[in-house]
Amino acid sequence: MTAPLLLVLGDHEPLTRSLTIALRSQGYRVDSGRQQCVLTHTTDRTESTDLTDTTGSGTQPAVVLLELGSHEAPAHVLAALQRSTCAPVLVLSGRHEDAHRRLTLAAGAADFLPMPFTMDELQQRIEGLLPVAAKLLPVT
Repeated sequence: MTAPLLLVLGDHEPLTRSLTIALRSQGYRVDSGRQQCVLTHTTDRTESTDLTDTTGSGTQPAVVLLELGSHEAPAHVLAALQRSTCAPVLVLSGRHEDAHRRLTLAAGAADFLPMPFTMDELQQRIEGLLPVAAKLLPVT
């Protein structure tokens, strides 16, 4: 069985790099190569790009991990992602306020994980979203 493909998006490169390394060590396939392109499109309020993976297999990610900085509007970024993929989005955020969490979930995030977090907790959240992804993603 092929490991699930995760897409890691964020504008804090050290964090996305660390997440990519850690998740790959847990057996996931991880794509973070197109993060700048996607985030540029969403920030500029243009259509987001196709989110099939950049490895050439044409596979949609099973789960998108989106690191949101404190200045980003979750509704706008999530709307752009939802135009490109039906994969559930797990938002990783340094903001802990209940209002921000509610706003993010109401905007379409499948889950919200405040930073800092442990890799065990992240992996549990991802594993919890994989059955959702299996129902949402097209069969290839």
